[in-house]
Amino acid sequence: MNLQRKGPASEPVKASTSLPRLSKEELARRREAYGYAKASVELEGFKVDDEVEQLFIAYRDGFLNSDELDAALEKHSRALLADGN
Repeated sequence: MNLQRKGPASEPVKASTSLPRLSKEELARRREAYGYAKASVELEGFKVDDEVEQLFIAYRDGFLNSDELDAALEKHSRALLADGN
C-alpha cells in the first residue's frame, strides 16, 4: 500500500506488508484513541494537516505499525522544516 501525499514532500509512504492482522479489540482501541486525539486537537483550536491525518488513519486502520508511523511523521516534519513551513 502506498499513501500518496501532496506538496513538496510527496514521496509515497510504503506501508508494512508483514503486519499481523489486528484483532477487533486492537482496531477498536486505535479507533477510539484516534477519535479522542482528534477531538482534543480540534477543541484546542488546531487542525492537523491532511498528510498527518492520513498517516494517523493508516496507523489506526492497521496499515502502518508504530515504527513506520514514527518514521513517516519525522520525515514529514523534516520536509516541512526544510520548506520553511
